[in-house]
Amino acid sequence: MFRDDIIDHAYKYWITPCKSGTVYTKNQVINVKQEVSNRRLTGNWQGLFMPYDDNDFRLHEGLYLVRNVDLDNARENGTEELAFRINAEDKILICTYYDDDKKNNLDPKIKPKYHGLNDCAHFASECLASGGIKCGTGSVGELLRQLSVLPYTTTKTLALTVPLDKAKNFIDSPLMQRGDAIIYSSKKGEHNHSAIYLGDGKRAMHTVSNHAKHPKLKGEWTFPNPDDRHDQFTLIHLSGDDDKHSVGQILLSGWWTANLPTGPAYYYLTEDGIAGRFVRKTEGPPNMFAAAERGYWFLKDRDVFITGTKSGTLLKFPAFPLINPGSKVIGQMDGNITISMSNGDE
Repeated sequence: MFRDDIIDHAYKYWITPCKSGTVYTKNQVINVKQEVSNRRLTGNWQGLFMPYDDNDFRLHEGLYLVRNVDLDNARENGTEELAFRINAEDKILICTYYDDDKKNNLDPKIKPKYHGLNDCAHFASECLASGGIKCGTGSVGELLRQLSVLPYTTTKTLALTVPLDKAKNFIDSPLMQRGDAIIYSSKKGEHNHSAIYLGDGKRAMHTVSNHAKHPKLKGEWTFPNPDDRHDQFTLIHLSGDDDKHSVGQILLSGWWTANLPTGPAYYYLTEDGIAGRFVRKTEGPPNMFAAAERGYWFLKDRDVFITGTKSGTLLKFPAFPLINPGSKVIGQMDGNITISMSNGDE
């Protein structure tokens, strides 16, 4: 199954360079095998992300060449303690953390020529590609573009650059699944980070390396105190294993009326999972491109979920009482606002 391939890839490479053997920095790409060759190193040398101390006694993540390290143990336990147990002759720092090299406060004798680790999009791309998703880039913005232009039978953007409270509603729902992607952005529209969702509120990523196996960070899907570069979220669901034209989808497709806090809204649900919010109903199926907002809908455990991609709205209500014409149910919007939904006019 493609999700298993993505999750396995994320686990295997969360503390090492990806399968390609390359690591992206702000301005260039490092080839780990080439670096080993250039230094004429002998023995079992490989790339590993580990913390280092700078002259201000702060820990930052760098890319090292290391010799004779048990990677299976490192995947299970992280590299924070390992970094200080490896003998000096068995590790070489080849890239520091900060994009601005003036911030990499290290002794010039040990300061490497590479700086500015930026491998998150590369890592996410390779994980997704291992599951058959057509993408490949070292740029977060380009990764978002590549995933967004794929057909909705491959990816569905559940929410586009929405704040934390909106994103959390999706994370807490059954819609975000293991192997899906998260993009972290600013209110200015700058896309600054990406990760693979592991399920259960966890993520895997590079720069800095994080996974559910990380002994301290624990792979939590958001930053403890998101700064203004990472406080907007785009949630991209891989839809290759979604139900398509199931009996439930056929029965529930069509027009629905929702009583929202702002007044009535009319939703049209297609049999293949697309949802549109309209200001008024039409006779028969509408032009979905004329919707006030488009999104998707899902039937999960006898509940219907309707998303609004741009607003980050998430509606939830019980499904099957609504099969009967004129019936009404009580549901929720964004996790805590009570709404009513019916399949007749209000």
